[in-house]
Amino acid sequence: MTWFATGAMVVSAAVTAAGAISEGEASRSAHNTQADLARQNARIALRQGAEREAAKRRQAAMHTGKLQAAIGQSGIDITQGSAAGLVAQSATNAELDALNIRYDASMARLGYDRTTATERATAANAQSSGYFKAVAGIASSVASYSASGGTFGGTKPTTFDPKFDYGQGGYQ
Repeated sequence: MTWFATGAMVVSAAVTAAGAISEGEASRSAHNTQADLARQNARIALRQGAEREAAKRRQAAMHTGKLQAAIGQSGIDITQGSAAGLVAQSATNAELDALNIRYDASMARLGYDRTTATERATAANAQSSGYFKAVAGIASSVASYSASGGTFGGTKPTTFDPKFDYGQGGYQ
């Protein structure tokens, strides 16, 4: 193999390795960005859930007030009997609605947290994969170089030849 072919093989191996590492780093960066967005979405889901829950509680308080006013206006005592049960059941239903809103927000956050974890793991794997591809590319080039005779400008004898300079890899 000529020195030019050997040099081209070395350059090819280096470029392939650099490309594999660069590809792994780019993929890692993209997955980390997705993880950051998922983390941000988890925070947003919790904030939105808290706001919806608070709005539901305000709405329920207004509804309970209107209900009590309507019952009181009709001359019924709202502290006893069916009227009291109606007001209590309305408040209970409103509380359950508010708690369901909180639960839904927590489940949305959990989904985003899982996405965050998956993206972080994928990012780490992408980076490792880039390094493994780089090493594999170099190993492949070394194997190819070795299989092609592995000398710099000459052929290696298959049997011992005293005229061959084994230290320099060629005939003198």
